[in-house]
Amino acid sequence: MPSVPLLLDPETLKHAIPPTYLERGRRYLQDRRVLSADHDAERGLVTGRVRGSGGRIYQCLVQIGEGADGALTVVGHCSCPVGYNCKHVAAVLLSLGTRTTSAIVPAQALALPFQLKSWLDQIERATGVPAEEPHRILYFIDPEEHLGVRRTGVRAAKARQLLTGGYGKTQDFNILGHSKASFIGPEDQRIMGLLAVARGGGDPGVAYLDTLTGADVMAAITRTGRGHLRTIDGPLLRDAGPLAGRLEWRLGDDARLRVILEA
Repeated sequence: MPSVPLLLDPETLKHAIPPTYLERGRRYLQDRRVLSADHDAERGLVTGRVRGSGGRIYQCLVQIGEGADGALTVVGHCSCPVGYNCKHVAAVLLSLGTRTTSAIVPAQALALPFQLKSWLDQIERATGVPAEEPHRILYFIDPEEHLGVRRTGVRAAKARQLLTGGYGKTQDFNILGHSKASFIGPEDQRIMGLLAVARGGGDPGVAYLDTLTGADVMAAITRTGRGHLRTIDGPLLRDAGPLAGRLEWRLGDDARLRVILEA
């Protein structure tokens, strides 16, 4: 089938994304801030990375569909503070508008896996955690080596905030589930949505960071102030800022040269 352009231009997107964000997204595209943009037609998923103000890179996950009236629907999640259908989402979609694809994807095929769609829908509705809600989600980061490969797992637990400070007894929480509990805030929704894309490893209670969303997940967990290394008694995760480092060639015991990052 001959290639056709993706119909993602300001006129098409104006009813799905606020005009202010759409205009800013157009400027971001002109300024070459869109670092990557990919359309997975089989899963109905658009992913992209955009360099925001201050040089920070944001990860976008977008579902494109068609409403009952035939109008374009956009559910765009971003790791930026706005979080939903922002200028970064607009920039990614506009960048795809100039590309071509080998076929027109039927609207019914543009559907995300249920787990990710559920979290994106909840992100759109999330307004915050009620002040009277005593529970919070705690995140535990667990670096490990599995079959000779280093990987980083993320587990979660529910705990009650104590009036004297700190938290009470923890209770395991399924970070890959679909809970609608009142103690799940917008930042928690964002973390779970990103982890839903990267899930894997066989353990239903553990998500593993990947190269697509791992950095954004770690940044979001750090922002909550509820991330710990391994257990609740482990060190609290903090943003230490960029570290200086350099790449060096090292000769190994097997007489092979390898590139090493020296921090």
